[in-house]
Amino acid sequence: MNIFPPASSPITSISAPTNFQRFLQKISQTFVGRQFAFAALSDFFQKCDRGYFTLTGSPGTGKTAILAKYLIQHPNILYYSAQHSNNQHPDHFLHTLCTQLLNYLKTITADCSYEVLPNNATQGSNLLSLLLQKISDKLPSSQPLIIALDALDRADLNNHPPGSNLFYLPRYLPPHIYFFLSRRPFPLEKSGLLIEAPNQTLNLDHYSNQNQLDIHTYLQQSLASTKQGAAIRDYLNTQHISEAEFYPSLTAASENNFMYLSKLLSTIARGTYLYPLERDRLPPELKQYYQQHWQQMRGKRLSSIAHLVLRILIQQDKPMSVEAIAATIGKEEYEVAKVLENWIEFLNPQLMQGTNCYKFYHSSFRNFLSQKLS
Repeated sequence: MNIFPPASSPITSISAPTNFQRFLQKISQTFVGRQFAFAALSDFFQKCDRGYFTLTGSPGTGKTAILAKYLIQHPNILYYSAQHSNNQHPDHFLHTLCTQLLNYLKTITADCSYEVLPNNATQGSNLLSLLLQKISDKLPSSQPLIIALDALDRADLNNHPPGSNLFYLPRYLPPHIYFFLSRRPFPLEKSGLLIEAPNQTLNLDHYSNQNQLDIHTYLQQSLASTKQGAAIRDYLNTQHISEAEFYPSLTAASENNFMYLSKLLSTIARGTYLYPLERDRLPPELKQYYQQHWQQMRGKRLSSIAHLVLRILIQQDKPMSVEAIAATIGKEEYEVAKVLENWIEFLNPQLMQGTNCYKFYHSSFRNFLSQKLS
């Protein structure tokens, strides 16, 4: 999908650092669909001459894969991922991005103030904003600069002074400069960003029908692939499970979550998981993934109120309101609301009869947590 027409005098191409390129290739190999997300992104870029486009969604809904696929199709984009712990410090982000920006600036103008990054490159957003402005001044309107930042929610908050944006992202943007962000759900008042530029957020969780169609296509593609598909079909034959039974069962169990389906299929193909139709039994890779969630949720330890809220939520397969949870455990509503706010990235909020209600984003995660407390 070409968002912009070719520039009349093409700018020197740019690309992500080598370690990111390998990651992008790997994560986009089994990509399917998500055309509604690309269409929204294209529309934003066409309507706005600069700005922030943010992709949100529950864990495993495909945010990283969408960014990866977009970059594979449009390589002239800068990229940074905060997925891994060594990439979550703002100094690392600023050094990596400003290095890319400086190298790019040198290819489009001889009027460059720096040969190398100055010592103060990671001290706030001044240099980042300056480089973006210099690049903006040299860019034709048909050749914008897009910077993709994956997993913004993983930014190390302990190293941000009060009032600064996450990763020191600029409050203002010059023309032709765009940031394409991904992050898990967050309360608006805790976005960590103060932006005075065009911005739009697309929540993948709000596209249930489109996600379900893409999940079905993903499942079909996985079974059709040479190695993995053959291994899965062999397993189904030995277990006397028909594909007609397997497809709808796994589609329903996935609850539109690509991470769940990906880890399930890969473990079946390797022969390390023999219970694809038993939802209470989790494959090892999925347990490891959920263990990371659990560590984030509990921190050093769960408070007594958080422990009570958790016990209520793992017993429910339907969303509950703050009022209902508070009444059940005999605590104040504001105390319950504070716990839920801290866990918001792992919850699926739903508006029911004008009231916000909550449940865990996937039933398999709820099953995992119930085992932790048993």
